[in-house]
Amino acid sequence: LLQYIEYFITRFSFLQKPLFSFLMLDTNHEDTGLRLKQVDEDLAKHVSFLSDQPNTVSFILSDHGNNYGQFVSMTTESQVEVFHTALFMIVPDTAAVILGEKKIQSLYANQHRLISLLDIHHTLQGLLPSVGAEKGKDLKYGMNADGLLSPVSLGRTCNSIPRIPPSFCICQDFEKPAVSDSSFALYAEFALGRMNHEILQQQRTGKNSLKGYKACQRLIGVRFENVKIHEEHKNE
Repeated sequence: LLQYIEYFITRFSFLQKPLFSFLMLDTNHEDTGLRLKQVDEDLAKHVSFLSDQPNTVSFILSDHGNNYGQFVSMTTESQVEVFHTALFMIVPDTAAVILGEKKIQSLYANQHRLISLLDIHHTLQGLLPSVGAEKGKDLKYGMNADGLLSPVSLGRTCNSIPRIPPSFCICQDFEKPAVSDSSFALYAEFALGRMNHEILQQQRTGKNSLKGYKACQRLIGVRFENVKIHEEHKNE
């Protein structure tokens, strides 16, 4: 796949045609890490290839953090680590000149700002010539129409960063551990009731609603643990 993408990029560069390519590698989707070692050398060569492409901006990112091995099954910290994704951008010197000094400075500054995948989406749009027509529009979450090509607000917090549930911000103290006492039992019962309600709705409206699935027992709470609290402040 990496060789095919390299051929694809080289060919379009020779033809002087615009190109957008997307490649997803799931080689490391296993617990031992052995398959990941096998791709190391090829991936390093591919990164070097991308860095040599004069008018190409490349994004290398993960869809989630560590989610394999005993770390996941034996620790609660893994529930946070899974949202700790990786993001790298490759901007060769020629591409940096094309983007201009202001955009490059924004990319440097945004390395230390809170961002999400939605920012990457707008960054890709910002690389298109038509983005100028969008700059005057108000976007949700106070986002830039050209994403990371403009400075992300210093005032962005965990409560305002755009994300898709159940993803949550991994910043320190975004969620705080609490004692799992009986005062949280009501919340647990409410959540369990919502789950049972959703399951019942699927049974009633699903394609298999007439095949005996209505006989399923309702979920019953046995215990709750690892309680965390998140507080939102009005000034955030």
